[in-house]
Amino acid sequence: MEKFSKNFELSVNIKKKELIDICKQIVEKNLVAGTWGNVSCKIDENFIIITPSAISYDKLDEESISIVDRKTFEFIGKKPSTELNLHLAIYQNRNDINAVIHTHSLYASIFAATHKNLKPMLEEIAQICGPAVKCTKYAIAGSDLLVKNTIPLLQDANAAFLANHGAIACGRTLKEALTCAIILEKGCKIYCKSKNVGKLRFLPYLEAKKLYLFYREKYQAKPE
Repeated sequence: MEKFSKNFELSVNIKKKELIDICKQIVEKNLVAGTWGNVSCKIDENFIIITPSAISYDKLDEESISIVDRKTFEFIGKKPSTELNLHLAIYQNRNDINAVIHTHSLYASIFAATHKNLKPMLEEIAQICGPAVKCTKYAIAGSDLLVKNTIPLLQDANAAFLANHGAIACGRTLKEALTCAIILEKGCKIYCKSKNVGKLRFLPYLEAKKLYLFYREKYQAKPE
């Protein structure tokens, strides 16, 4: 792998600290447990950083975060997450996405386990997650088939359920991707709990899409 400039190294170190902070938050918010799940973000058009494989979040440090060449898949640091190919494919297909979080939160996992889609019942779900959060067909974690099944579902959404596995949440920044994961879990929980209260009233798809596009095109995410 090429020798990095001092400015690039500085940028990487800043992003690594941000990524580790996000990892701490997803643990605190019960979005992941153990070594499951993973987090990545773009450094530039050539490199990303991503959490390593099989290392618990409380053991993460800057040295363990992998720097990955998006073209060659070469890396520096610990072995990247087994879901590296999914993260890279998302960045390849969505130029507006700069951060990806893969979670195993309880209520989102219920949707993944039942292969159910989520229609937004709140405006915030439509705005940041999408007008419909869909579940993939089943494929083994880390496989090319999982990538193939997932990418089409993220063309008009920032989140998707991975069948019998978990969920994926994307954003223009790490903070926005975290917000997406939190709001997705909230929507799934509302759906599961609503039967104790009454019938859910979902937003019409076209209205939900307007909300999503307005947020995506007009609402500027603050740079990290």
